[in-house]
Amino acid sequence: MACHQVSGGPSAAREALAAGFVHRDGESVGPGFAGGAAFDRMAPGPGLAGLAADAWYGRLAELSDDELVGVLCAWRRLGSWAMAGELAAVTELARRRPAPGLNEDGHLDEEVAAALTLTGRAATRLTGLAAGLARLPGTAAALEEGRIDGPRAAVIADETSALDDAAAGAVEERVLAKAPGQTTGQLRAACRRAALAADPEAGIRRRRRAEKDARVQAWLETSGTGALAGLGLPPAEMIAADQNIDAGARWLKAQGAAGTLEQLRAKVFTAKLSGRALATLLPAPAADHPAADRPAPGAGYPGTAGPGLPGNGLPGGGPLGGLAGSGLPGSGLPGGGPLGGLAGGVLPGAGPAGSGWPGWSGSVNLTMPLTAWLGLSGQPGEVAGLGALDAGACRDLADLLARHPATRWCITVTGAGGRAVAHGCARAGPGPGSGSGSDPPHRWPPRGAGPAPPGTGPPGTAPPGGKAVGGGLTDGRLTDGRLSGAGPPGAGPPGAGPASAGPASIGQITWLAQVRICGLETGTGTCTHTRETRGYRPSETLRHLIKIRDRRCSFPGCRRPAARCDDDHTIGYDQGGRTCECNLAPLCRHHHRTKQAAGWQLTQPTPGTLTWTLPHGRSYTTTPGLYPD
Repeated sequence: MACHQVSGGPSAAREALAAGFVHRDGESVGPGFAGGAAFDRMAPGPGLAGLAADAWYGRLAELSDDELVGVLCAWRRLGSWAMAGELAAVTELARRRPAPGLNEDGHLDEEVAAALTLTGRAATRLTGLAAGLARLPGTAAALEEGRIDGPRAAVIADETSALDDAAAGAVEERVLAKAPGQTTGQLRAACRRAALAADPEAGIRRRRRAEKDARVQAWLETSGTGALAGLGLPPAEMIAADQNIDAGARWLKAQGAAGTLEQLRAKVFTAKLSGRALATLLPAPAADHPAADRPAPGAGYPGTAGPGLPGNGLPGGGPLGGLAGSGLPGSGLPGGGPLGGLAGGVLPGAGPAGSGWPGWSGSVNLTMPLTAWLGLSGQPGEVAGLGALDAGACRDLADLLARHPATRWCITVTGAGGRAVAHGCARAGPGPGSGSGSDPPHRWPPRGAGPAPPGTGPPGTAPPGGKAVGGGLTDGRLTDGRLSGAGPPGAGPPGAGPASAGPASIGQITWLAQVRICGLETGTGTCTHTRETRGYRPSETLRHLIKIRDRRCSFPGCRRPAARCDDDHTIGYDQGGRTCECNLAPLCRHHHRTKQAAGWQLTQPTPGTLTWTLPHGRSYTTTPGLYPD
């Protein structure tokens, strides 16, 4: 940071002044926030906060660029000061909780997550930073005084985390003086060199510790595209994999594949992980170039198998051979999870001939509005564990899921705001002919189609007073039902362009009318205990409906899909608690254990509504998760 301070506190700076200026002294006017002026050098605190606020709400537009940069630096110093105060509060809260032991956890992370509405990982990051700075007094002081900001403080804490206190102090002393003038990248490099000099084994210990948290993470980006990353990987394996991807991209480029090298690297990455042969990414051969001139799918890739990159022995051969999807086990959940999706996976070869898409194995839970599946609206859907997905991408995914006969189909009827109120499961999917042949797959918006049937138009045009009868249809009109699972078969591979839209197919409507819908115990009122199980373990039907109702772990802010959670009795079964919708809720294993810790209390006043009372005395209430609205 290029913002400096003066020694001494801000206590003398509380006099109200015009924004950005100090007293007139004779004929000269001193700009207070200009470079090197009083406010530009003031330490953060209540006084600087007042002056910066005066500039913000006063004459910000009237300041010179120099003065405006001074205000910018002042707010950054104030942000550092505020973070230091936040971390000090976390440190004091940690001091009052039991120290984590071999078989005990103070559950400080969960308290902080609930209080600040953070994810579990973000809360762990905050408490870890507080613990790190507690043994780095120089870094903590520099943060409080605004000489460094939060990201720089985090770098120093991270890079000394594997060191003992003495070595950590030596690293801090070596790097702190230059830290304000370095970027986080420069500071991290300096810290790492200093840490290895102080303790040559520190890097090895830290890497081994991080490799225990190795994982593959998937998420949706703000652009609507997907992201997939491997984290905590052994460096040698990561480098070899990266070079292998690069070799495949360069081979595709040499064979005439369109796109930049980075685009081709992305295609190789997804093709390898989905088991698609790289040769299928090549453009179609011209008429004067017979197919025999092209390397066969799975053939070796000239010039790419350099030293240290032998063939991997997977199906397809060559240094970039394919990955067979059949080697991936299913999720073990009946029907592939509470919201339908893929049960046991689509086996290899299930894709259309020549598509280049192998089958799947595993479990995918797709939830999308019924009208979007029928092609009558463009409302988005959702993939469990990832988030919202546009209607076209949902239909593409549904088309893939529909290719396996074991795909489970469910309909969830939602009330106001997207809360589940009723549910039904189909004995089988709609079958052939519900989205193919004379009934083409539907896409919104329609192309050249006539007026949609009454009540089946774009979002927000559903008929008033509609109710779910026999699968979400009343007098042929669609209600606010939600389809969870797959879509019509035969709609082509992912990325296929939109087809002509038309009215919902007879096969789809006939199938929908056969689904039996039952109400859920949720919202206000008392439970009828209709589906109560007398024993400890809930029935499969009860487990399914609980996960349909709640969708995710019932701890505040936790987004773990309910399919991967425990079925928790809010009041223990051994304490007289019912195995019923009014006393069950999904909790991930981590928060299941948290609930049982000393000082934690959990109640379920109405089915699906949980109230958590934490050791610090405050209460937090969660309600059943909402479906895409």
